[in-house]
Amino acid sequence: MAVICNTCGLPDDLCACGDLDKDSTHIIIRLETRRFRKKGTMIEGLDPKINNLENVGRELKKKYACGGTAKEGYVFLQGDHRDTIKDTLVKLGFAEELTQTLIIQMMHGMGENGIDISEKAFVRDVALLIEFTKGCIYRSLELKHPTQTFFEQFVKLTVGPDNSIATEVDQELLEKYTDLFDDDDPEIP
Repeated sequence: MAVICNTCGLPDDLCACGDLDKDSTHIIIRLETRRFRKKGTMIEGLDPKINNLENVGRELKKKYACGGTAKEGYVFLQGDHRDTIKDTLVKLGFAEELTQTLIIQMMHGMGENGIDISEKAFVRDVALLIEFTKGCIYRSLELKHPTQTFFEQFVKLTVGPDNSIATEVDQELLEKYTDLFDDDDPEIP
């Protein structure tokens, strides 16, 4: 369930209240040697109130195909990734900010056209749109996101002789998967 921010009134995923704090964040990236001379990349200075460290850690571990951990205020990755970690962190931050900007613009447009954007079902549905938007942006930044598999399975892409691109959602396959859920409209708490 989406949590609504008490300060700005937007769903927590869209809340912009932490942006000022992000600008003042000082992140330290260093190489650390642990037991048995194993090297690892330590990323410190991430504020757990602003960043979801588990998500950041998960994305970085996927990107670098390595193990690691995310704890209060730091992310540790196995191996030396100092040369590229800064660019990857910038890409992750860019993807989040761009997603937020696009979704806020969309929601304002919907609100201006009479759609009740505070309705619980709408907020639930927007959460999925946020993840799909992130998936598109992550792909363009060569980062992995779980929704990319969904796109590949459910959306057929064709390129015409004039290089025009057309897409079509496989409605039959989509219906098969949605039929797996018994309840037509689950109750929103």
